Amino acid sequence: MHKISDLHKLLSKENKDLKPDHKYKTAEEGLLRAYYFFRWLDKKEYETTDSVVEAIVKNKLPEQQLEHYCSALVMIDCYETDDQVKKALIYINDEFKKQQGADVLDAIKDARIERRLLKNIYGIYKDSVDRLKNRTVELKSTASSVWKTVAAILVIDLVLIFANVYTNILKAAIPASVMSANPFIGAYGGMILGALLFIIPCVFILSSSKHKLSEHSSKGSSYPEEILKMEQKLIEFKKKLDDKKIKVDDIQPSQQQ
Repeated sequence: MHKISDLHKLLSKENKDLKPDHKYKTAEEGLLRAYYFFRWLDKKEYETTDSVVEAIVKNKLPEQQLEHYCSALVMIDCYETDDQVKKALIYINDEFKKQQGADVLDAIKDARIERRLLKNIYGIYKDSVDRLKNRTVELKSTASSVWKTVAAILVIDLVLIFANVYTNILKAAIPASVMSANPFIGAYGGMILGALLFIIPCVFILSSSKHKLSEHSSKGSSYPEEILKMEQKLIEFKKKLDDKKIKVDDIQPSQQQ
């Protein structure tokens, strides 16, 4: 048995942490469904997971909340959250199964509701896979563009330095008397100006892209494996829909890079 208020607090913190786009979590759509589910339960003053099981058994849980719960349960192996949350989601299904002899998703008596729920859950799952695919491409493209831009700025900057363009600019801008009184500027001023004109735009470019570069560096190599894992589980879930003659759009399998 688990306290609903405690689960809601845990998930509220996790949901708040996801607000910046760069705090993305793999399959966070499943995590968000768990948050919506336990938020609603807490608002309706459900105290424990046992009372939730009783509500599902008595068919008192609204369809939308049942969808949130089943989505979170189906995707449970693909997203990160506190262990207590996952244990609570599994506990509800296990306790329901002890009483009814079937999983929550397999015990829906209204065929129309069952069909709608299965299609919606599949859609949520598929959107999660597509989002991770798009994010992987975006991160790779951003990293490539950033480093190509930095390299281009460096090449142009070096050409201008060795062509004495910056030195000539300084000579034109600074009076000859000042230049002659400061031989260091005459000798190295062009290189210093070139260095500054390289560093300043690069710092701006890297700063504006730091979150994507960091995510690409830390997770870019693992995302393809996560995509394949999610696709495999989605294919397994789709078999349930196929058995019930429910047609949905097939996923486009990825090739591991």
